[in-house]
Amino acid sequence: MSIVDNNKVDTIDNQSDDAYATPISPLSPKEKSPASNEQQQEQKEESINEMQSLIQSSNDLTFPLEDSWSFWFFKNDRQCEWKDNLILITTVTTVESFWSVYNHLQVASRLGQGCDYFLFKTHIQPMWEDRFNRSGGRWSLNLNKSQRVTELDKYWLFTLLSLIGDQYTDDAQHVNGCVVSIRSKGDRISLWTKDWKNSDVTKRIGNRFREVADIPRNLALIFESHEDQESKRGATSKILFRA
Repeated sequence: MSIVDNNKVDTIDNQSDDAYATPISPLSPKEKSPASNEQQQEQKEESINEMQSLIQSSNDLTFPLEDSWSFWFFKNDRQCEWKDNLILITTVTTVESFWSVYNHLQVASRLGQGCDYFLFKTHIQPMWEDRFNRSGGRWSLNLNKSQRVTELDKYWLFTLLSLIGDQYTDDAQHVNGCVVSIRSKGDRISLWTKDWKNSDVTKRIGNRFREVADIPRNLALIFESHEDQESKRGATSKILFRA
């Protein structure tokens, strides 16, 4: 090899390796350039928008109730007829709407004397005369005035939850609604049923009521028919069952 050839080899050997590096595949991650600040901001905004969309979707989720229920209030204005004192507050069809209403209502223990709250299936009015109530009766928990602050609101809430939560299973169709009544001598929470003459169902409902409302055994739970109460206005009606 000539001197000229040797110099050519040396020149080639001394050139940068980068000039002869094997080209990187266009798909190789090594070839990707870092995202610009603008691209990073766009990616961040996309992530935020996606998260907000997921949160909104979660907020839009509702849990429908087995039945539609209506809240009523009896205001006890002695200048008005009984029916005129009965006020429909609103109807709830989901768990969320129930809590929205309940949390905005004054608690039962702070109602005035002679006032009532009702929660009834929407197609049933909270009165004896309603065709779904005529043959029925009520399971009643009577509390004295000293229990108004400490226990009334708790048992009332448990009673409400037992209804909207469909806690009476196969007997739920025989349960019409519930009432809390504030009186000077003592308060009462009642669970109204459809047909008191179906004694097996009536008794099961009473036992279940005690269980789901967490009513202790030292508190009496009694059943009276609407028919007997109506015929003995102002007098003590006959106790048909105990739970």
